[in-house]
Amino acid sequence: MSKINLGDGELIKNLVSGVNKTANIVGKTLGPKGKNIILKTKGGKPIITKDGVTIAKFLSFENEYENVACEIIKEASAKTAEEAGDGTTTSTVLTRAIVNKAQKFIDTGVSSNDLFSGMNMALKDITEHMRDNCRKIQTLDDVKHIAKISSNGDELISDLIKTAVDKVGFDGVINIEESKSVDTSLELVEGFNFPSGYAAGAFVTDERRKTVNYENGLVFITDHKLDKVEEMLPVLELAARESKPLVIIGEEIEGQLLAALIMNTMRGSMKIVAIKAPFYGEQRRDFLDDLAIVTGGRFVSRESGMAFSDFKLEHFGRFTKMESKKFSSTIISKSTKYDLLDARLDELREVIKDEENLEECRRIQERINRLASGVAILKVGGATEIEMIERKHRVEDALEAVLSATKSGFHMGGGMAFIAAHRAVKRRSLKDDVALGYNLIFDAILEPIQQIADNAGLKPDVIVDKCLRLKDGKGYDMSNGEVVDMYEQGIVDPVLVTVSALRNAISVSYAILTTGHAVLEVG
Repeated sequence: MSKINLGDGELIKNLVSGVNKTANIVGKTLGPKGKNIILKTKGGKPIITKDGVTIAKFLSFENEYENVACEIIKEASAKTAEEAGDGTTTSTVLTRAIVNKAQKFIDTGVSSNDLFSGMNMALKDITEHMRDNCRKIQTLDDVKHIAKISSNGDELISDLIKTAVDKVGFDGVINIEESKSVDTSLELVEGFNFPSGYAAGAFVTDERRKTVNYENGLVFITDHKLDKVEEMLPVLELAARESKPLVIIGEEIEGQLLAALIMNTMRGSMKIVAIKAPFYGEQRRDFLDDLAIVTGGRFVSRESGMAFSDFKLEHFGRFTKMESKKFSSTIISKSTKYDLLDARLDELREVIKDEENLEECRRIQERINRLASGVAILKVGGATEIEMIERKHRVEDALEAVLSATKSGFHMGGGMAFIAAHRAVKRRSLKDDVALGYNLIFDAILEPIQQIADNAGLKPDVIVDKCLRLKDGKGYDMSNGEVVDMYEQGIVDPVLVTVSALRNAISVSYAILTTGHAVLEVG
């Protein structure tokens, strides 16, 4: 093991080179004419994908400093994916543009802090423009258009996502899983969704989507504060003997117990996830009681006086599938106590009739919706595993894009939202280095459409010039080379995706270009 170090000019040169190499590979996938990339680990099966964050994770270069830049870009891509579910390639392409343009200024003595101060002002103005000039999802056709763009024009995927939203609603739960056949299909099942996710990232089983996924397991439900291993040993030993995944849902899960659960997960000795129960006070107890009914288990409440040492196997809730994200979880169970569930729903509907407090009515209705709701499952198939994985990536991106658009609205896609901002935002009157940084961003946001045009075999500068002259709502359809109404053609992107891509590109560019020295351990 040895250390290498590099400083100032030579370091930045290598970091910028790493940025360019990463973006040149990832950028080839952007747009309707973008190309797939084949990825393969040593001893593993090849994957074919156009997903930016997946591609970036596979990249590595011989030069250690170029590798560092690649790793930093991976973090920006992952952050964009986490925030918006899509836009990772756009974020990478924007980073390349910003880094190269900013480096030219910094080499001539421009203050990097002033430069990035101007960049953040531009980010604020562009973001405000996009949010003020977006459209809200109102129809199922809007859903289909967004899904179709994010799935690279796949009609089947966009139709299935449209149907799924129609079945479960805009606030409903849509999960994705691998199909056991070549077909991609939609299934509607009963499920229980709640606004709380895993207690620690170490529980994650799907690194790409940052989710915990298990099948055919046990659920332990309590309102006790859980922080000691000794207290939980009887429950953990029961689950371990069954060799099934365990979901622990409690008021608090922390300290020594959480550390032990994480350690067991990382060692692979147990499949387990800890989830903090949502809500507070009586609302939390009601939630846990409802969950016990849905999973066919027992709610070990403090009021019951039941000791964990008296807990038996039949007291566990059961699930057939579960998925936990950072801020939400879904449990699907075939062990639901339907007589109790029907009685609970009838009781809640009677209560809401007599309740005069609007806030309390809202909470009760949420509880009814949670108990009565269904989960749409998109089962992704393919003739080969390679085809199935590639299609699954596109389904995941399309679904996340729809969820992002539901939150933030949508605008023109294909890079045209940046063109519209470049044309319409009233520029601030700034001076010196701050002005350079401000205007730099307005130049950099033209890069995505240039990359899309280049991938389509068109002349980027000519296309940008044409697009800047178009009227609002009009854009260039790179799939056929025609000027179209972007909204009528369904070429749209979620605002959250576009804004997140730009924000993270500026952030990672600042991190790279303000680095003065690096010491790396290699060997």
